Amino acid sequence: MTYWRHHLFEGRRSLGFAHFGVQHDDEDRTFPFEDSEADRVAQELGLEVRNPEDPDGLGTTFLLIEPVVTPEDLKLAVERNWWPALIQYDDLIIDIVDQDKIDHTPAPKTDPDLKPYIRAFEIATQATVATLVAGRERFSHPREMELVHRGKRPTVIGHLGLVADPGGWSFPPEDGTDHKSLVAMIRGPRMVTEYYECGPGRTSQIRGVFLADDSVDDLLKSTEPKQHDRWSETKGMGGVEDEAPEIARRVHAHTKT
Repeated sequence: MTYWRHHLFEGRRSLGFAHFGVQHDDEDRTFPFEDSEADRVAQELGLEVRNPEDPDGLGTTFLLIEPVVTPEDLKLAVERNWWPALIQYDDLIIDIVDQDKIDHTPAPKTDPDLKPYIRAFEIATQATVATLVAGRERFSHPREMELVHRGKRPTVIGHLGLVADPGGWSFPPEDGTDHKSLVAMIRGPRMVTEYYECGPGRTSQIRGVFLADDSVDDLLKSTEPKQHDRWSETKGMGGVEDEAPEIARRVHAHTKT
């Protein structure tokens, strides 16, 4: 699949969007290669042929041709955006292999910058049964909301875990860096939607995780733009119920209290 800009090639105008696969004469669609033909194409592209009967062979392979991103940057992006899923799901395995067959497997647990977020995720997941370190960790949740699609019943919209390091990174040196307190906003797919700025962090920094409840997952998803990089508080958007941006507003307000 390609996502190029509109362009001209040999006098022909192209939208820049294309699929690589099989096209039938009677249908204006592209179909994936199947069975032995798929194995043949995979081998020609230098990919390992997998056994569909082996559970370890199940998954998806992306081949990036002439990529504009380095394997190291891709590894970092996966770690920073997908660490909740990598932490929670043992069967989610992501391998990044460059053209020299060097493996760049994401390892979020070894990233010191992610360590406080991972701990905050544990707190938000364990909720009221979490064992907290006094003066360093905190658990809370926004006030329950009476949602129309839940029959006006009081509904928990999520949990917040916060972490501080009074003797370390919470009090960074005055080196001109614009320090901020950040909370990772996470919902069902366990992807970080946004690192939400909940405070300037001029005197002290915190790191946190807001884990949305499954009952509001679809509503929060509906507020996200195409990039899926924030929960919008804007009302009146097409196809978005009015209470969806209100949930986003409640979440943002709670992280700042």
